[in-house]
Amino acid sequence: MKILCMGVVLLFSTLKTIGQWRYLQLIKKADSLLVASNFTGAAEFYEKAFKTRKPDLIDFVYCARSYAEAGNTGKAFNMLQKAADNGFIEYDKLLTDSGFRKIHKDTRWIAVINKVNDNYAEKMKINGIDLVKELNYIYETDQLHRLKLDSLYKSGSKDQKLMSLLSDSVMHYDTINLDRIIKIIDKFGWPGIDDVGSKGNLTVFLVIQHADSATQKKYLPLLKRSIKNHQSSPDFYGYLLDRIMTSEGKKQIYGTQLTLDEKTNKYILLPVKHPGRINKRRKKLGLSTIEQYLKENN
Repeated sequence: MKILCMGVVLLFSTLKTIGQWRYLQLIKKADSLLVASNFTGAAEFYEKAFKTRKPDLIDFVYCARSYAEAGNTGKAFNMLQKAADNGFIEYDKLLTDSGFRKIHKDTRWIAVINKVNDNYAEKMKINGIDLVKELNYIYETDQLHRLKLDSLYKSGSKDQKLMSLLSDSVMHYDTINLDRIIKIIDKFGWPGIDDVGSKGNLTVFLVIQHADSATQKKYLPLLKRSIKNHQSSPDFYGYLLDRIMTSEGKKQIYGTQLTLDEKTNKYILLPVKHPGRINKRRKKLGLSTIEQYLKENN
């Protein structure tokens, strides 16, 4: 009996993994069609993805945008309402997305915006602080000097004084931001997409990704739980695990960590475990092929 039960558990776990992988592949296809302005095709693939598992709220919104751009107002509002009814809080994203301009004058638009705004207010009342604004500020300070420094590296700049100044600024804000993020996680858990939006959720990951190895290892299980609950992107796990492995002098698993080759001025992979299987592992997390990844970073 115990063997049978274990078999059932393993089968269920396998089915969940397959469903997760299928969802990610369909969403990836839908996103690419949306970018290519194939709105009808994008909507079709979003709908297919929604049948494989519980959808991420942001994907309801992208599906709605696809329908809105395609001129199917009824289905656009149907998807927006599903997002709102399930707790979507990113009202600013709806207001600034040009893809919804065609339906702004529809009376249903105001109702959806009001519902999403109410969701946001309710989250803030529960949390006691405006987590979304707090995380938005942390995101800006995390990226501000880091992006400038990265740009200098890629350009082959020899301005050591400026690079040193930027490096000091990055470390300064990393220390401040890590303290703020740890307080948030310790109080609320790992903030998920439904709680703080996709940008806020990304911010938490970025700050932990830029922390020391001990902190990364401490919060990796919380990130895994968030991913399991569809509240964080699966690729976050690959990036954080690889960062931990490489910082400990071990070979990475997913090939997310690069280093700049000073001779060629191009980014190359840090050592990878079983490199022949890397694309198979990356695919499970919804990552592009390693060839495409290197191309994008060079």
